[in-house]
Amino acid sequence: AACLLLGSEGGLLAGAVLLQVASVVEGADGEIARATLRTSTRGASLDSITDGATNLAFVAGLAYNLWAGGNGAAALAGLACCGCFALGLILLGWHAKATGQPVHFDTIKRFMNGRAGLWRQVLVWLVQRDFLAAASMVAVLAGLAWPLLQVFALTAAIWLGVVLYVLGVALRRGQIAVQPAVSTGHLALESAQFG
Repeated sequence: AACLLLGSEGGLLAGAVLLQVASVVEGADGEIARATLRTSTRGASLDSITDGATNLAFVAGLAYNLWAGGNGAAALAGLACCGCFALGLILLGWHAKATGQPVHFDTIKRFMNGRAGLWRQVLVWLVQRDFLAAASMVAVLAGLAWPLLQVFALTAAIWLGVVLYVLGVALRRGQIAVQPAVSTGHLALESAQFG
């Protein structure tokens, strides 16, 4: 994010490469934790939150870098993308906590994996962190940062729609229930495992 905020072409390139490096390191970190039996609920939540923050920082930094370079529309595209993405992550994190799980953002992947069809499996693969980081790096290195941000903004809006749909299905199935608590007047969550 710091490289991207420099507002220079070099910062743009460095930011894209560092996103890919962060993706590889973050993936290795999780594999090492599983292989050495050092996983925890807290670690899983921290891992997911860090992933979301990294992705948001990259998109925001990319938008700022392009805006600082004279592309006025980049700020709007970045704001739209970050807004949709952040709202979706908040809702998915809420869902995970409501169902007694560590914070994670895999609800959509789990929902799609439970459905038949090759195109659904391809969609799940296309939105995974490793693919997105590598594709982002290649696009930026190829001089396609602005089209990449436009694709991100459109994809984030569609993804938010899918998040709302999937969570709506969970609510309708009674897998998450939001009911007023009688004694305190606050909302209480009652939930069952979604999946």
